[in-house]
Amino acid sequence: MEAVYGWIRNIVCYLCLFNIFLQALPGENFKKYVRFFGGLLLIVMVLGPLADMANLSESFEQAWRLGSLREQAEDMRITGQGIEELREDKINEAYRKELKRQVEDVVRAYGMEPVKVELQFSENAEGIRGISGADLQISGGEEDFEKKASDIKNELLEVYHISAGHINISIQE
Repeated sequence: MEAVYGWIRNIVCYLCLFNIFLQALPGENFKKYVRFFGGLLLIVMVLGPLADMANLSESFEQAWRLGSLREQAEDMRITGQGIEELREDKINEAYRKELKRQVEDVVRAYGMEPVKVELQFSENAEGIRGISGADLQISGGEEDFEKKASDIKNELLEVYHISAGHINISIQE
């Protein structure tokens, strides 16, 4: 019985303090919003002990925790996907840079200097990227430009399995 009296006392005190607060507010602009939120607080105060008697607070807390854990798990999954995509992007970028460096080294091995190297990449079913085409602009060397360009093209064909029609070499003098 004492619990019921305490509950009623809390509601009465709240209503008194709330009305004093409403009277202290200047103007009518915010009173409707304050009344709305005050009404919500009153509903919580009235239903709180009833929910405790029906053990609804435990089930509410459990549902709250479960929802919170689900949200955290989803956030972690999304973050994990973002990290995986970022890591994959960095690996692909490093792979492309390394292939470009290797092609430049092939050109230098024939005594030529790479001026511009553009590579086109493809992806097969396993997700492994390969070179599907190459556009090279080379310079240097004083003799046999055409022979060296042909040798460079043949080496790219053998090493990187690029079809002959997808390798374009231009010589800059």
